[in-house]
Amino acid sequence: MTFRELELFLVVADERSFVKAARKLFVSQPAVTQQIKKMENELGFSLLYRDKHTVELTAQGEIMQNAARSILYTYNHAIADALRNSTSEQSLSIGYLGQMNLTLLPEIMKSFQLRYPNFSVLASRVRPAQISALLEQGLLQMIMTPYDFVANNRVLSFYPLYHDRHYCIMNKGNPLAGAEHLSCKDLAGYCILVPAKENCPDHMRTTIGILESKAIGCHFELGKDSDNVAFQLITSDAKVAIMPSYTAPSHPDLVSVPLDDDVQILTGIAYYQEMTPLEKAFSSTAYKVLSDNR
Repeated sequence: MTFRELELFLVVADERSFVKAARKLFVSQPAVTQQIKKMENELGFSLLYRDKHTVELTAQGEIMQNAARSILYTYNHAIADALRNSTSEQSLSIGYLGQMNLTLLPEIMKSFQLRYPNFSVLASRVRPAQISALLEQGLLQMIMTPYDFVANNRVLSFYPLYHDRHYCIMNKGNPLAGAEHLSCKDLAGYCILVPAKENCPDHMRTTIGILESKAIGCHFELGKDSDNVAFQLITSDAKVAIMPSYTAPSHPDLVSVPLDDDVQILTGIAYYQEMTPLEKAFSSTAYKVLSDNR
């Protein structure tokens, strides 16, 4: 039985729901059910009573819940204490996409180094096409990325952190610039700048599909990269770019307004094979910082 299995069991036990646990863990509900069945087969007893409407712990499940919480607490704190008391100086090399987390990444790094003063973090900006090679060749240990860019890579693993969303980027002179948030209908008649096909992730294609289905009269224009898009927006009040926050151009003449759509972008950390204790420490620090700022 692995620590990951114990963590999954605790989420199911705390949520009293396979569906809620699956959402929290960013996995499918059948995957959660299958994992619990595997644990029960291995242990030789049932952990949960379940029917169509309720999930409750068995007597053995309650004992395992307390034991799992104690085991994970001891394990995680032992690793943290060992890293904090390490006398060796090591560095962790990570990557990030575009403008992704530029406001929060420094806070994550600062928080990590306060906890683990003998370890440093080196961060590099990367492009989506570079992710697999950089991780598989060991040039970077971890990369903060949307799940879309590694979903089809069976070699890489993924540690989920949070859900991102799409934003409408526009010139300050655009009539929509003063809104707190925008709906798809607000974009009627505008020229929408979207990524070129080779740089367009699945979540962006879904958003484009939603806009097209609304038949609101907007038209689309392909942008090559964030710098190209920024130039077009600055020089026109009739254009709007739709981008996730990790690629949004940062320029004083541009405004970013959240788009109220149903597409969420699962964002986290991609890594090769298994995480080392140091990488786990950074991941948990990132999760805490992002959760506190959510």
